Amino acid sequence: MTKSTGVGRGGYREGARRPELPKKLKREKQIISFQAGDFAYFVAVMGSVEAAKKQIEDWVRAYPIARGETDRLLAQSPLATELLTYLEATDAPEHLRDRLESLIMQRASDEVKIADGVTQVGESSVV
Repeated sequence: MTKSTGVGRGGYREGARRPELPKKLKREKQIISFQAGDFAYFVAVMGSVEAAKKQIEDWVRAYPIARGETDRLLAQSPLATELLTYLEATDAPEHLRDRLESLIMQRASDEVKIADGVTQVGESSVV
């Protein structure tokens, strides 16, 4: 293939091609649907369309890594107690408050077991 600087002569102009992806990445196009107004609100919260797209991409990449561990990760996060406080202050449905409180309490119980030298908590082994 020869390079061409002219338009309409075949070939391509220098720099007009898509940049090459690293070999470990695969270019894929995904269509994501949102309820009317949800993406606009998400963009407003994130500050820009690029930041919103980057956040979604990060979530998609993190999901297979976390698999069933998301509840545990939430329970370990300081955000969990803030969320519980918010749910209580806004009079959110009781089942949501109970579920989050249960996660927090289970994590606290697991930490006590670990401190007492237990090497297995649930299905997880402590290393």
